[in-house]
Amino acid sequence: MQADLSTLLVSAAVSVLVSTIVSLLIAPTLVVRQERAKRRERAREAVDGVAGALLLDLDRYRGGWGGPPHRKTDVADGDDTERAAKVIRAAADLGRQRRWLVQRRCRIIFGQRWTQWAMAYPGEDESNHRAAKTMFGQVREHGKDVDITSHLIHQAYSHPPDHPSQKRLARHLRWLARSL
Repeated sequence: MQADLSTLLVSAAVSVLVSTIVSLLIAPTLVVRQERAKRRERAREAVDGVAGALLLDLDRYRGGWGGPPHRKTDVADGDDTERAAKVIRAAADLGRQRRWLVQRRCRIIFGQRWTQWAMAYPGEDESNHRAAKTMFGQVREHGKDVDITSHLIHQAYSHPPDHPSQKRLARHLRWLARSL
């Protein structure tokens, strides 16, 4: 009986010790993963909100109810950098792959130039966006002309409502809202 009681006590002590060690090692990892998942979910919701607002503007434009004004085909709109920066800021807490997909989608929607600018200056500092707004038409980079008016959002707002480019923009904005 004595050996059985001591075996039981040693077994209980070892069990408590092992469970304590395991909980001390695993609990912080679980908390970190849960917090990371919450941040990523909030980021997905933020990207969905920004893309939803852009899609609403497009729907207003297509329906003739206002929205962004009609653009000239050869003059860039400096507000595109602010729109791209909003998306980039919203996607900051996404995972690496989803953030890459959002950046890829931004390059299609806002163009390479505006997306690079938004990634370099993602903050809400007005001076950065004012500097970007001064870049109209063609700019020179490494001896080549860089077109900053051929991206999808510019093409969509450069044409009258119900142009095929607006359908493409709507599709890309829906994909962006899903962070795909």
